[in-house]
Amino acid sequence: MEQSKQEKEIYELAELLMQSKNIEASVIILRDFAEKCYQEGAIDAQEDAAEEIREHYVEGGR
Repeated sequence: MEQSKQEKEIYELAELLMQSKNIEASVIILRDFAEKCYQEGAIDAQEDAAEEIREHYVEGGR
């Protein structure tokens, strides 16, 4: 079974955090990962909204 890119990244992050003895560095890594996921989700939502507008209000209104 093939893992998604994000799932692979989560496993790599988990391995890194398990090896880390520095809790502050681990927190920074987790925050950065969470921010990246949030940004990717926001971009996806924005693209979906733009597509919805194009399909139902721009192209459909012609």
